Formats: sequence, structure tokens, C-alpha cells
Amino acid sequence: MSITTEELAAFVKEAAAEKWGYVYGGQGQIYTPELAKKWAGQGRAGKSADYFLNDCRRWFGKVVVDCSGLLVEAFRSRDKGYYDRTANTFRAQAVERGSIHDMPGMPGLGVWRSGHIGIYIGADKVIEAGGTRVGVVKTPLSSPATGKAWKEWLHLRGVICDCPPGEHEVPEDAFNVNRLLKLTSPMMSGDDVHDVQEELMARKYSVGGVGADGVYGPDTAQAVQQFQRDKGLQADGIVGPKTTTALGGLWEDAKTSFVVARLLKLTSPMMSGEDVQSVQEALMAQDYDVGVNGADGVYGPDTAKAVQRFQRDKKLQADGIVGPETAQALGGQWIG
Repeated sequence: MSITTEELAAFVKEAAAEKWGYVYGGQGQIYTPELAKKWAGQGRAGKSADYFLNDCRRWFGKVVVDCSGLLVEAFRSRDKGYYDRTANTFRAQAVERGSIHDMPGMPGLGVWRSGHIGIYIGADKVIEAGGTRVGVVKTPLSSPATGKAWKEWLHLRGVICDCPPGEHEVPEDAFNVNRLLKLTSPMMSGDDVHDVQEELMARKYSVGGVGADGVYGPDTAQAVQQFQRDKGLQADGIVGPKTTTALGGLWEDAKTSFVVARLLKLTSPMMSGEDVQSVQEALMAQDYDVGVNGADGVYGPDTAKAVQRFQRDKKLQADGIVGPETAQALGGQWIG
């Protein structure tokens, strides 16, 4: 699948002309009160019900995207199976990038700062999904809708560009992980799993007879554990920030990877459940020791101590209780 720089620029220009709206997590849906209620009930993307029902009501009847969703929709106009990416994932996978001050004057290049992305359309203008208040708009290159300056230009992967590779070229096989990859039932799958498997295989770790099939099965988990042992990492078989980096990938803050709906704390009898296990795995992925039993789903003294250490490191109240702030700092979503 590929799209030319001209086609990409034309797509985003049309979105701006049609006055597409901005809703966080949107990817080309028609925004309706019914959809707003659905997303509010789900706590989609960690946003409040008030955000979907009130802040975004101006976009009822419009196609809605967020900043990366605008680009995803452009690629999906050529490939319906194109998977979701964040702004930082687009950057990680770019085939070439450089300082915004040295940007080639070619329409169809990406412009990026951490957490935000747009498309340069020429004449010092950018099309961006600029936020809930403004939607998809055309803005000066020097004055983004967000008020925060662009940092880099990107030749996006999958975009046919006449510009020759230059000194800013980055590896084609750069990959990004934004969720904890682990052995689950049913098993996790996706392009991020496939990328991890390929990196492991390139280092002579076996991920099973099928190879890089994009499914995180027992053989992949064992390969990850062996890699972690060889690198002196906690050998839990979970691909988190440190394992991703050691494999040559880029870890970005996870989109909500688990949900917490109650205060988790040390009690008698001890609390247990999938939410406890998810918290333990998130702690372990960041090298906090939750005890010899690992992520066993039981909120015992070792887990409480690990939470306290995490809270101290994050400048949170170190009470050993997983509430809204701690859950979100760990990459989860609080819905209690």
C-alpha cells in the first residue's frame, strides 16, 4: 500500500474544506448524539462523559478525527486494513526526518511535535486536526493551532516522495509499541507483536515454527524471557518500555491498556482480580518488584510496597493505594 505526497496533501485539504471535526479517538466516524453517548459510556480514550457529550457536541453531523486519525484515514483511503497509529508512531516509522528549520518545501510531508502531527501542503501552510475547538484546519507552519511549535518534518512510511534519501534517513524497520505485550487468553495479536517477533528472530531467538505471525503465543513469550535474561532485564515475558527499547523500538505512553474501577489497596482478606494483575504487570514492566509470585492477581504487601515506590518516583501521594492518579500514571484508565 502506498500514497503519493500529492494524494496525501489533497486528502487533508479536502478534509479541511469539508470542515471535519475533532474528537479525541475519532477516525472518520460521523459524530452523532448516539455515538457520543456510546463513547461517553465507554470512557473512550480515557476522556470524561462531559467531553463527549458537551465539549464535542459542536461536531454532531460531521466526520470526526483526531490528529493522527486524520492521517490514518488518508492511508485507509488506499488500504482499508491500515491499522491505528499515534503521532509518535508515525514519527517512529518515518523513513526520513529532520529539524523543522531544515524542512524541504514539498507538500505531503508530515510535521510533528511530541503527541501531535499534521501535513505540510506548501506555501508555509499546514493542515492539522488542531483540537476540539477548531477541528481540521489550515494553519501557518509557524503558528500551529495548538500553540506549540512543530519540531520535525517527516517523510512518512508508505508515502511516495520524489525527495532522495538524505542525511536524516532513519531505519525502515523502526517500530513502536504503545501497549504491554504479554501472553493472554485469547492471545494478543497485531503489527506491534509482528514487529517484536521480527526483532527477536533477527537476534536468533526462536518465536516458534510459524515465525513472525503477529500472535503473542507461548513461544514468543519464552523468546522474550530469554532475551530479557540475556539483557539483564526482569524476565517476565512482558514487552514493556525497557524491553521495547532494548529491541531497538520506541515505547510511547500506552493508550489505556487496562481499567481500574475500585480503589486497590492492602486489605484483609487481600483483594484479588484481573485489575490487580494488570496493575502488577504495569509495575513489573517498569522494573518494580511485586514479589516472588509476580503478577498473581493478589494485592499483597509486596505489591503495596511496589505501588508506594512507584508513587514516590512519580511525586504522587505514597499511600500504596491505586486510585485515579496512580492508575492513570501506570497507563490505565480509572472508571471508579
